Amino acid sequence: MTNICSFCGKSIPDSNFEYSLLTDKIRCIECATQTITILTWQQFETACQQIASRVKQHPKTINKIYGIPRGGIILAVCLSYLLDLPLITDPTKITLKTLICDDISDTGKTLLQYKNKCLITTIFYHKQSAIIPDIWIYEKTSAWIKFPWEKE
Repeated sequence: MTNICSFCGKSIPDSNFEYSLLTDKIRCIECATQTITILTWQQFETACQQIASRVKQHPKTINKIYGIPRGGIILAVCLSYLLDLPLITDPTKITLKTLICDDISDTGKTLLQYKNKCLITTIFYHKQSAIIPDIWIYEKTSAWIKFPWEKE
C-alpha cells in the first residue's frame, strides 16, 4: 500500500512515513524531520496588502498582472483586485509593464526569464535564489512553507 504525504503530496511506501494521532496526518520522513512554516490566510492577505502598497510606490509603471502557475496565480488574482489592474493568463501577453507574481523565489529558476525586464514580486524570498524579487515580504528559512491553498 502506498500513502501520500499530507504536506508535500509525494507517494511514500508503508515503511517510510510518520503518522500523527494529534493531527491525523501522514508525513514522509523528509517532511517529518523539517520544521514547517504555516502561512495563514490572514498572513497572506496582509502580505498582499503590503505588496500592493509597495507596487503603488515603485517607480516602475505596471498595467497588468501575471501569476506564475500554480502558486503565483492566487497572489496575482488578489493583487489584480487590490491594484485594479487586469489579470492576464497568457504568458505571450507579458510586456515590460507586467507585474510578475509567484508565491516564492526559492531557486529563482522560474523567475529568471523576467529578471531585469518586469517588476517581480513574491511572498517569500530565499537567499539562495538566483534572483532577488523587486518586492518580497518574508525571507524563507530552511523550514518547509505550507501555503493556505495547499492540500492538508
